[in-house]
Amino acid sequence: MTKNNVYKPPEAELQPLDSSQNIKFEKVATGQRLIIYAILIYFSAVALRFVIGPFVLIFVLVSLVISIIGVAKMLDGMESHIVTRIFVFFLLFVPLINLLTLLSLNSRASKKLKSAGYTIGLLGAKRPG
Repeated sequence: MTKNNVYKPPEAELQPLDSSQNIKFEKVATGQRLIIYAILIYFSAVALRFVIGPFVLIFVLVSLVISIIGVAKMLDGMESHIVTRIFVFFLLFVPLINLLTLLSLNSRASKKLKSAGYTIGLLGAKRPG
């Protein structure tokens, strides 16, 4: 007769994520954070349009640069195909479509990071644990 302890908790062999996976998720998290900042700067620029006049263009350009850097990091971490990257970068220069593209990428990044155990907050993701 075998001795099986029915009250013993189940054991699982958990494999920690290798460092290359951690680096990919960190790139996605950093890119997501930059995209969120770019969206907030853009909305601030639109709100300040009537107050500061033509100087709002500076905020819009800063938002564009931050969004390009964030999208590059995020798509690199997600290992997207080069055709997808080129298409997304093209969409960043179309005025209203760029916001929809950034929001869509933010949603994709949130799903990917949640599945990896990250906690998603208002201004980006935090590492698990």
